[in-house]
Amino acid sequence: MFFFSFKKQGSPGYTLIELSVVLAIIIVLTSAVLIGYRYGGTSLALSRSVHKLRQDIRRTQEMSMSSRVVEGAMPAGYGIHFDTNNPSSYIIFADSNGDNQYSGESEDIEVIEMEERISIDQLTPLGSTLTIVFSPPIPSVLINNSPAEDYAEITLTNGRRTASVKVNKVGLIEVISD
Repeated sequence: MFFFSFKKQGSPGYTLIELSVVLAIIIVLTSAVLIGYRYGGTSLALSRSVHKLRQDIRRTQEMSMSSRVVEGAMPAGYGIHFDTNNPSSYIIFADSNGDNQYSGESEDIEVIEMEERISIDQLTPLGSTLTIVFSPPIPSVLINNSPAEDYAEITLTNGRRTASVKVNKVGLIEVISD
């Protein structure tokens, strides 16, 4: 006789409990992969942001060494400015008046926005702002307009992890990840 069943006579088949267990395992594995993917994405964004910050500091330093002309005049130096009141961006500027400080939008060369969910967590030396100015031709480095400061450190966070970029007073740039 021909029956429309693929199961042999006497084979037990699958129970509802077995199917439920398999489905639960699939759900747990899928959720673990999705959580790991999301965490990996924010971790990668932090890494990219820290390396972009390092690259932007180096670019600012190179602009000072090349004595790039801005708006028909050569500025006294170039700098990068951070403000914890605006933790999702930083500013590259031309120090047109030679005061070794960020004086406002008139000096802006570029405002750089960080990736989504990445922000400035802390600035060292401690304070709400940090300015690093490179003055040609060597370039010399001035941190917060104070010759006594040995280094500056900018710490970025993605909410879970932090990573930092450290600049010393001779212009060496170092990435520090946890």
